[in-house]
Amino acid sequence: MYAFCFTIPYGFILMLGGVIGFLKGSTVSLVMGAGFGALIVAMGFRSVSSHKKGLTTTLETGLTCLLTCVISVMMYRRYAKTGAIMPALLTCVLSTVMSLFLIYRLLVPLPSKSVDGSPAAELKDK
Repeated sequence: MYAFCFTIPYGFILMLGGVIGFLKGSTVSLVMGAGFGALIVAMGFRSVSSHKKGLTTTLETGLTCLLTCVISVMMYRRYAKTGAIMPALLTCVLSTVMSLFLIYRLLVPLPSKSVDGSPAAELKDK
């Protein structure tokens, strides 16, 4: 699967978590959850756009991977400090899994499609 198949839903989950945290009284949750979530969703939609144009999505995947790694570390530190499973550990685990998938996708990229929608030239040569 392409990275954007997971980055867009993951970003929306982060944004939802930020809103829920805000409703419980945390402005920091709103800023961080909505901020990181919006950046990740933006990278996901940019990846879709690049993919539709037949371009690689390495830049978007790499930036999203960087963001998910930062979230993993931040939420692990929060879990270590508070011991709260929800949301710290849950977000840490989800972000770590996402980071590992993105690292895999960077190491083993899927071929870009051509502009006309047919398989990429690399697939035709094989």
